[in-house]
Amino acid sequence: MGSNRGKEREFNDIIHKDFRSVFGHKVGEIPEGKNKPSMEICIEKEVEELRYAGFGKTIVFTDMHIWHSEKIAKTYNQKYLVEDDFGLLNDVLLVPVGPINHHKDFNIKAHIFLCIIGMIFYRYLAWKCKYLGLSLRRLVEELEGIRVALVQRKTGGKVDLVVEEMDAKQARLFSLLDLGKFM
Repeated sequence: MGSNRGKEREFNDIIHKDFRSVFGHKVGEIPEGKNKPSMEICIEKEVEELRYAGFGKTIVFTDMHIWHSEKIAKTYNQKYLVEDDFGLLNDVLLVPVGPINHHKDFNIKAHIFLCIIGMIFYRYLAWKCKYLGLSLRRLVEELEGIRVALVQRKTGGKVDLVVEEMDAKQARLFSLLDLGKFM
């Protein structure tokens, strides 16, 4: 009997937990001369129909009573943007939140505030460059590839800030963001 419970557990591990109620199964006794029990599997039609009726539908509760349904649905369906932002906060290379080596509440709050401001800056940058079709990570990589050098003239000793050679995407970014005005 103990092995039957193990087999039932194995069966349940195969089926995703949200759909286990749809599939019925019965593990039989181990027949003589065999080492595996028999198993009968069936679909619970009523449960399947209830699950099927609920596919593709989500209930959204909101206090935004002045918004129309379409705006509520669009806003809800853009929740991935917030999830992406939290992903940025976990990305050590883009917006490093942790580890926070501060011991006072004010310093911790200031650190998190600066990380959030950085995240907002990245979102603005992505919005400004959206027609280029680059992911945020790729956008940052392209910007990091733009190199600036200090060059001293032979005559007069004056030092100039010069942009090194760029590829086409970097040049488009440089122009789009009008980075030349900062030189």
